[in-house]
Amino acid sequence: MSGAIRVLSEEAVAKIAAGEVVERPAAALKELLENSVDAGARRIEAAIEGGGVTRIEVADDGGGIAPDELLLALTRHATSKIARAEDLGTVVTYGFRGEALPAIAAAAARLTVRSRAATADGAEVVVEAGVIGPVVPAAQAPGTRVEVLDLFGRLPARRAFLRAAQTEAAACHDVVLRCALAAPQVAVRLRTERGEAFASAGTGDRADVLARAYGPAIRADLVAVDYATPTVRVTGYVATPERARATRVGQTLLVRGRPVTSRAIAYAAESAYAGRLPRGRFPVFVLAVDVDPAAVDVNVHPQKREVRFADERLVAGSVHNAVVRALEAGLRPPGPPPAPTGEWVPARLAPALPSARQTVVPWPEPSRPAAVPAAPVAVPAPVPARAGGVSPGFADPVTTASPGGAGDAPDALLGGLVALRQVRLTYILAEGPDGLYVVDQHAAHERVRYEEIGRADATGRAPARQRLLPPLVLDLPPALVEVAAARGADLTAAGFDADPFGPASVRVREVPAGMRLPGQVLRDLLEALGDPTDNAPAAHRRRALLACRTAVRAGDALGLAEMGAILATLAVCQAPATCPHGRPTVRRLAWDEVGGWFRRRA
Repeated sequence: MSGAIRVLSEEAVAKIAAGEVVERPAAALKELLENSVDAGARRIEAAIEGGGVTRIEVADDGGGIAPDELLLALTRHATSKIARAEDLGTVVTYGFRGEALPAIAAAAARLTVRSRAATADGAEVVVEAGVIGPVVPAAQAPGTRVEVLDLFGRLPARRAFLRAAQTEAAACHDVVLRCALAAPQVAVRLRTERGEAFASAGTGDRADVLARAYGPAIRADLVAVDYATPTVRVTGYVATPERARATRVGQTLLVRGRPVTSRAIAYAAESAYAGRLPRGRFPVFVLAVDVDPAAVDVNVHPQKREVRFADERLVAGSVHNAVVRALEAGLRPPGPPPAPTGEWVPARLAPALPSARQTVVPWPEPSRPAAVPAAPVAVPAPVPARAGGVSPGFADPVTTASPGGAGDAPDALLGGLVALRQVRLTYILAEGPDGLYVVDQHAAHERVRYEEIGRADATGRAPARQRLLPPLVLDLPPALVEVAAARGADLTAAGFDADPFGPASVRVREVPAGMRLPGQVLRDLLEALGDPTDNAPAAHRRRALLACRTAVRAGDALGLAEMGAILATLAVCQAPATCPHGRPTVRRLAWDEVGGWFRRRA
């Protein structure tokens, strides 16, 4: 023990609580939005500046706070939502611990709360540098307005861990969207320095919110979910596989109306799409799970992001079955749906998609190793050429660590592999001096492309581009338009010339030469760059996504020359063992083990 035990000061306790409840601007915004919904608001106006660090403001038309209760609202553990400990087991509101406003006040340089209850006059209180001022009269429409200035101005250590303003703004936008999905009866608006970033109409229909977030065209691809067992009900919408995205940011789970994260429940929903989505694509859905309040614990996380179920397997099975049933009803001709059983339906029951039609296009000749000749490669039609933001062929071997690589030395054993054949249009079977190798063709080529793109970045080599005449106007959610405005340098490095064209579209003048589906790739790239849950550097996210989109895929037919080229170039990569996403590229079966099967001596 380093010293005597002592009771911390109230100021230190308040700052510790602030760090637990408000770890970033989006967390502060979430608490304020939830307070507004709990107050019965029908309209909420939110605004942020500097990603929420410089300023956050939330105004609502809810019940308001009486002048004699304003100071109580700034007191820790003071709340109107529970009265006794037993109420924690049946809480149905968003917040209940009474720490949001005190925690924000402890973190921010200045907090202003102005409110008016329906039967009282308006009043205001200001907390500056942790000092609570007096309650004074103030003009205010019925409802509450909270303004936060210089968040973490009193917690510089916390501010040091914040990310770029654009990334923090994306996290704030995500919080607003999930609030609108959780409370679709409330009209929610978000404004940034560039104008309106999001607005829902408050119609009560979550499909309307999804259309506001992802564009009106998504409506045609939404399938309603309504599934019940004696103990669990699942409602909401799932999007058809055509609407799949590059990240999971399009997924929202609600438990008793509260946005939460749950790996088990999310996996149960995703597994319903088995056989319908290619690797690396994630479904879009909003699913609301209703269970008995006593069967779920919402007080297991400081920000109430996670919940604990009394029977997680039962809930996960219900979610899986709900999505399977909805997809079957939405993707097949109408007919009597199967009766709900409440049991987990294995993912293998989902029908597999037929293989894409194959066609042959030229394969770029690698500059090294020179002994590997060029040859044709089959890819899904129609594709004019396999290319990306940089040279589409196999590049020269690297002799130093490539940007973003793991720094591993080139594997000499991989350099001695001889391709034998392709298996299941997915794996390369190769012979090596020490064993039999199985190589995942997509993961291996992803690694090759990732390091090639990294070398292009390091040398400043500009990607080959193709000008579009006329330019392509791509309709996008306002959040992705914000990403395009903030990440222009990353788009240029990827081979795109694109900029905002209004609040919900991007104008694309140039795309990487030969890239298939450039509009989809650009959207995926913006989603990857704007993903608030991804802590990887932007350069890595860009390289990884472009590598994935320009590499050979499972299902592409390869000849021996193409397989040999992949093996040869993988061998000289700096981190050949894994793809940029961490999946293994190769597995070895030692000759000694093979000999043991047949009782042969070494």
